[in-house]
This record gives sequence, C-alpha cells and structure tokens, in this order.
Amino acid sequence: MRIELKVIEGRNLKGADFGGLSSDPYCKIITRQCTQQTQTIRNTRNPSWNKSFIMEVFPGEDIRFEVYDYDTFGKNDSLGSTHYKVMNGFPGQVVDTWLGLSKKGEIHIQIIFQTGAPAPGMVPPMQPGMMPPPGAYPPPGYPPMQPGMMPPPGYPPMQPGMMPPPGAYPPPGYPPMQPGMMHPPGFY
Repeated sequence: MRIELKVIEGRNLKGADFGGLSSDPYCKIITRQCTQQTQTIRNTRNPSWNKSFIMEVFPGEDIRFEVYDYDTFGKNDSLGSTHYKVMNGFPGQVVDTWLGLSKKGEIHIQIIFQTGAPAPGMVPPMQPGMMPPPGAYPPPGYPPMQPGMMPPPGYPPMQPGMMPPPGAYPPPGYPPMQPGMMHPPGFY
C-alpha cells in the first residue's frame, strides 16, 4: 500500500555534543524496500525536520527509525531507535503519533494513507470475498524461507475455489472421525 510518511520533529533527544547540551540530529527511515533520511538539524535536541516521504509498504510491516548525531569527523553517534508497525488504512486516513526512542527522547510522525494502485511487485490487500489474482497466492517470499527449508505443513492454506495439491486429498483429519468410526462407502 502507498503511504506518505512525515517525520515531523524530535524532542528531548540525547545530547551528544558540548557535554550533552546539544546534538546535530537526523533520522534514518528503514523499510524492506528502501532506506531514506531527513536532513541534519544543527545544534539542537529538539529538531524540526518536517520531511515527507512517499513509500510502498506491506500491511503489518515494521518501519524502523534510527536517530543519529551527525559528526563531521568520525562516526555518527546513535541517539536511539524505534519502530512503527503499519496496519491497513483507508485513503486519506491519518495516523499521528509520538514514538519513544530507545535511548532518550521521542520523535513525532504522521502516516497518511494514499489512494492508487500498489507499486509493481506489491500485492494489493485482499477484500472479503475476493479471489487472489492468478499467481499472486501465496504472496512472493511468504512465508520467509531460508535456502533448503520447506514450507510448514498445511501452507499455503486452502482458499475458496482452490484445488488441493496432488497427494493432499483428502486433507488430514477429514472427514472428522470419532474413535471406532469407519469412513463412508466410496470415500476413497
């Protein structure tokens, strides 16, 4: 689904410069598809980034936020991190929230659900009664598998109108049988 993500501001961030009195904070936004970041705001622990990003995310995907103090020389110091799990929304819906950082302070974000078709390669969310388009079920890369792994038994779950894979009929436990019962004639 397409969203507009606004990273608005931070407050009471950890001080990394001048004995903890200030920082030069920027925020990195990490999704499964890309990594983006805000501009650096100099000499503050309460930055106002007001940066918008248009991005494609999957329902249930975690967006990770990492805040750093920019250093001209040497490694940038971490000021903390957090995440937000994006759930389904309707076009125009706005989620406005503050997220606490792991070290100190918090960041203010807004998520605005957009209209329009998903980007190429994204599977649209299923609506009740819809059949998945041919080749779209299960979604590519789900369940996440390591090389050489097999999907769990019973995956993918049967969808209305689907035929069971060869050798999977009758499904295990069907028909439900009580101890001592026999299958009806002609069942097999």
